Amino acid sequence: MKKSVLFLMTAAFMFGSNAVADDQPQVPNGDFETWTFDGENLPNNWNSFQTADGNYATMGYSSSNRQVKRSTDVRPGSTGQYSCAIWARSVFIVVAQGNLTSGRVHAGSMSATNKENYNYTDRTGKASAANGKVGEPCAMSFTGKPKAVKVWVKYVQGGTGYGEYNKAKFSAIIHGDGDYVSYGLASNDNDANKALVVASAVKEIAYNNGEWEELTIPFEYTNNGTAPKYIQINASTNAYPGKGKENDYLYIDDIELVYESAGNVKTFDR
Repeated sequence: MKKSVLFLMTAAFMFGSNAVADDQPQVPNGDFETWTFDGENLPNNWNSFQTADGNYATMGYSSSNRQVKRSTDVRPGSTGQYSCAIWARSVFIVVAQGNLTSGRVHAGSMSATNKENYNYTDRTGKASAANGKVGEPCAMSFTGKPKAVKVWVKYVQGGTGYGEYNKAKFSAIIHGDGDYVSYGLASNDNDANKALVVASAVKEIAYNNGEWEELTIPFEYTNNGTAPKYIQINASTNAYPGKGKENDYLYIDDIELVYESAGNVKTFDR
């Protein structure tokens, strides 16, 4: 009898633990340890200019133009080997920001502030002008409701004289079943796009002497009745399109979603 009770208690604990884990999904490859799609140029489950679509997509495809790389500069106390580094470069005297997204980059204009430049959740992968992952979705499925997102960042400035444009940016948008768009400027957004948002966590990253720091960014929920289907995570070397300096760097490591439950489960896909 004691063995039976013990077995039932153990089974209940195991199933209970799995239920919590299922209710608390994490970001696939959020520790940036896996890089197989494009070698050291792109972490699995993530995208940048080499998988962009749009009229100017090919400008980021060659190896000399890529702005993402695997880095061994990891955050303090890390048990992993790698972080993700993105950086800014100069294109015809215009600063092209480093850009990492769980969606797809749409490069539609040479003007950084043009509304044809954005990141979006590409659920179908049908974009005809895509460089890489042609026919494959660039989307991160997600049905959780976390209270915050934690991320380690290291923002390194490539020059001086930034004025008010002196911050990098990180955002996580939980949204419904649609191709949600993250515009560089809030003024380019529209009501239909905003209606897809379930919750958002957005943080402008101040310069911290080029040191690693852990950020905890709370989610703000819209309570509009939209069910979560995807999460779009974006990081850029400057919070304002076209600003910053060449060789600005943003290192990103160990993204973790935080839930209300005391039994918060932390797992990474590798």
